[in-house]
Amino acid sequence: MNPMLKKLMPVAIILMISIAIAFANSPSPASTQTVTAKADGELTIPKDYQSWPKYLSGIQRPDANPKQIREIYVNQIGYDTTQGHPFAEGTLFVMENYGVKLDATGNPVLDASGQLQKDKLLKTFVMGKVKDGGKSVDPALATGDWVYSAYLASGEKAPDPTTGCRGCHLSQKEKDWVYRYDEFFQKKGK
Repeated sequence: MNPMLKKLMPVAIILMISIAIAFANSPSPASTQTVTAKADGELTIPKDYQSWPKYLSGIQRPDANPKQIREIYVNQIGYDTTQGHPFAEGTLFVMENYGVKLDATGNPVLDASGQLQKDKLLKTFVMGKVKDGGKSVDPALATGDWVYSAYLASGEKAPDPTTGCRGCHLSQKEKDWVYRYDEFFQKKGK
């Protein structure tokens, strides 16, 4: 082997290891995914959202029709938000709405702790914050820079309009139009 190559071999190995470590510690695409949709219905379901941090999990909604259990994920941009501040542009939430198990008479089946039990996925909702997002909506339904999309369990766009999303989130203006803001930060510990 060439003497010069022999001297450079350890340096090359160290350089390759350093590059591999840097890539291993770099943010995943999920944490750096950006929101480009400007209107409701334009957000797609991120393929890897289930690898994101949970915003909240196992949310019991016996008051919903149909009764539901919700799982909510948030991308890294949103997760890194500090309590008392609005979520940054680029924040994405994905909410899975599940039906609940019912007995033969149509009543919810509860587990040993009295909680609803998750059944089949009903819908998936995506909520994203983008500069000037949602500017084309009726001002009475404006929720800052947030845009919304809804999907059936099959992955097809839901036929119902996202005005329901907007109408529901209007009451959360003081919390950047995001439900359970305080609960998230309490569980997160920041």
